[in-house]
Amino acid sequence: MKNILKIMISGALCLSLASCSDFLDRPVLGQENLDTYFQTEEECLKQVAGCYQALFFEDWWQIQAPYVGFDMATDDLWMGNTTQSQSDWMRMAHYGNPKADGPLSNFWQYRYKGILRCNIVINNVPDAPIV
Repeated sequence: MKNILKIMISGALCLSLASCSDFLDRPVLGQENLDTYFQTEEECLKQVAGCYQALFFEDWWQIQAPYVGFDMATDDLWMGNTTQSQSDWMRMAHYGNPKADGPLSNFWQYRYKGILRCNIVINNVPDAPIV
């Protein structure tokens, strides 16, 4: 019994020491690398277009929804449409705290993602090797 245990432990040690180190050092496929991305004018223009895309992250309703929502938080506007479920907007209209994963948090989340994209452009495009 002791011999079997010793053999199993020594076998496990041998297998763990004989692992492949290059398995962990493989390049990431399917993702862009910021160190090598800004090499052509097309790549720079794509990143700038991504900055504008962050302004309007969904359909046309997202352009007006935040402004309507912010007006609902004042006495200028009242939330209508009580026949459908608009629970996030209704809580805001009644001065409540909407849940964190609703459309109001998405508004700020996408705005800050847009700021991140703009900062990436500002930091990398001036150093790009384009004419």
